[in-house]
Amino acid sequence: MKKYPFFRFQLSELHLALKLVINFLSPLKESSTEVVPLLNKLTHLFNKYDQALKKKHSSAYTDVKKEQDVKQDEGFLSFREFVHSCSYSIINPTLREPSLRIMEAIKRHGWSLHSFSYKDQMATSISLINELKREALSSDMITIGALELFNGWNEATESFHTISQTKVAEKAQDSGEAATDLRKEVIYWLDKSLVRIDDMVVWESSDEWVEIYKNIEEALDGINTAVKGRITRKKHEVEASEQAD
Repeated sequence: MKKYPFFRFQLSELHLALKLVINFLSPLKESSTEVVPLLNKLTHLFNKYDQALKKKHSSAYTDVKKEQDVKQDEGFLSFREFVHSCSYSIINPTLREPSLRIMEAIKRHGWSLHSFSYKDQMATSISLINELKREALSSDMITIGALELFNGWNEATESFHTISQTKVAEKAQDSGEAATDLRKEVIYWLDKSLVRIDDMVVWESSDEWVEIYKNIEEALDGINTAVKGRITRKKHEVEASEQAD
């Protein structure tokens, strides 16, 4: 199944996408028991997300938290990709061995941790950062020149944790979660679900799964078309406003 840019979807569009995937998978609960754990996870997530949207919870920290999450994602990716590039160095082959040791640590914890939910990303990042601070790996980072990038990612992660704790204190009287807090988790599980559906189509080789596949793809194509239209209209409005000025 094609890769959809869920990160461009608004909260309501993600809500609709998650609901459609659940609706299409639900009839398979009896005939394909393998789908039950995934369906249970998606349904539980949808109920939380649906409740959060209805509450329309907001705070002064929501936008700040989202911005800081982008910073910690970019901080991790810049560090990871630099280390990865050193493992192929032809200018200085001595960088390969230490960079490979660092990469092994990253892979053990989560090569794609930037795509995890807020909670899982925080726990994984802290665990990985603590390991990288140990003398051997710290020395490897100095050797390949990655320490500055590591420190930048570490600082961004600490800032995100501080903001998150502020929001926890702010919502101490509120047992629910804000829709913006759940956004990343919804995107993560939508992506995981599409991969799982691809696998089931191959494994089951049944007309029923092929039909589900086609229906989900058609539904998501429709939402994605609407998303592209919205983004295009917004771009034209901005251009028109700039020309007017």
